[in-house]
Amino acid sequence: MRLAAPFHGILRTATLFTLVDKMGIGSVSLAIRSVGAPHPLLSGTKMLFSASPGVADPGTHRFDLESRSPVFGEAEPFFLCIGIGEERALPADPEGTLPFLHLPLTNVSSAGQEHLPGATKLIVPPVPKEERAFQTTGFDPWHGHTFVIRAEFVAVPESTGPTSSPAGVKSTG
Repeated sequence: MRLAAPFHGILRTATLFTLVDKMGIGSVSLAIRSVGAPHPLLSGTKMLFSASPGVADPGTHRFDLESRSPVFGEAEPFFLCIGIGEERALPADPEGTLPFLHLPLTNVSSAGQEHLPGATKLIVPPVPKEERAFQTTGFDPWHGHTFVIRAEFVAVPESTGPTSSPAGVKSTG
């Protein structure tokens, strides 16, 4: 989902709300990515993981980002991406069933508007050790809806310049 920093600052936390009837999931992942294709991780960031302990999973995944977030300039766009971090079947899962993450969706009028916060697309990463780029859907895969995530921002002094360039790209800000 595309978001924009409300002011000069960092992400403190992100809380993802899921439904508990997921299958074959050992953890949920979160990544802060560039809005520019091929959507690399932002510089200094890495994938974060939240355990999904089978039937004991409460459906809420909280990610502590305060020491991991780049500094964003006011209104600077980025993608906050969630996914399956680890596949792990439970004994009750039917054999051969594909893992799935059941997400509650909410109505977002901007889900299909590429340059607005709330714009949503699905990104499918390549298989590990493959050289191809991500596959993506067009915007608005859920027809005016997106997943539910709460992002908490904290202001930082303006003297701290933005550090949110894509990985491997030097910031000019």
